[in-house]
Amino acid sequence: MAGSVISPENLLDLCEQGVQKALAAGADQAEVFANSGRETEVTFEKNDLNLARSSSETLFGIRVFCGGRLGFATSNRPEDLAETAAEAVAMAKASPADPLNGLPDPQPLPQVSFALDPGLLELDAAELTQLGSQLVEWVRSQDPRITIDSGSFSVEEDTVAIASSTGIRANYHSVEAGGSLFGMAIDGDEVGSFAYDGDSVQKRADLVPALERAFERFVQKCVGALGATEG
Repeated sequence: MAGSVISPENLLDLCEQGVQKALAAGADQAEVFANSGRETEVTFEKNDLNLARSSSETLFGIRVFCGGRLGFATSNRPEDLAETAAEAVAMAKASPADPLNGLPDPQPLPQVSFALDPGLLELDAAELTQLGSQLVEWVRSQDPRITIDSGSFSVEEDTVAIASSTGIRANYHSVEAGGSLFGMAIDGDEVGSFAYDGDSVQKRADLVPALERAFERFVQKCVGALGATEG
């Protein structure tokens, strides 16, 4: 996969820096939420390959309270956290006050395990294109009346972090891959209703079996929509 993702630890450090910059800019309370992710996606249209793309982005959201006044600003540049925090404070000071405004106190977080399969990170656009083409061809071979209007196959890596002046600190790192198809069956002048199915997984070994099951359902729904009569 192309691009880079900020590690969960470094992303959390940046969130905490953003909190301190917001307090220094005049906020009574501050919270910074961040997401750093990258995605490789292959799309299909009209039974054929459409495009393959890779993208990455990091986004910070800063929420502040000043005397019960709420302000919010976003940025995709870590080096601009101080400026973004100042913008959030300026917006808060120009907003109406509400005595109920404020950040929650920290509470215990549930322990959620996000499987991280390195095999998914090795999937690139070429492999996704090959996999998608094979599955699209398999679906079409099940019944020549099926038309795939659109579809996509992707792998996505994300790190998420949050920090606040009330003591909230959390982050996680996840990777998942999946695919979906959208289309219908056409038999002469008869066009069945649109059908959709897909799935996503967190282990590479599960990807093809999961998509095969999803696309079997897709085939059944497309063909099953033909020959409809009045209820």
